[in-house]
Amino acid sequence: YLHHKYFEVNYGDGLIPFDRWFGTFHDGSKEAAARMDARYEKKKARANAAAAK
Repeated sequence: YLHHKYFEVNYGDGLIPFDRWFGTFHDGSKEAAARMDARYEKKKARANAAAAK
């Protein structure tokens, strides 16, 4: 089940559009995987920048 496969996506159920609003929706497509990877890399870069200060 996709909700449990990726920890960083699909926090809500299908009736509540929070995942679409916050960019955490993943439908299993390659495009969604690319969005998830980009989101993760951005999050990692922010954490590294904060740690470097």
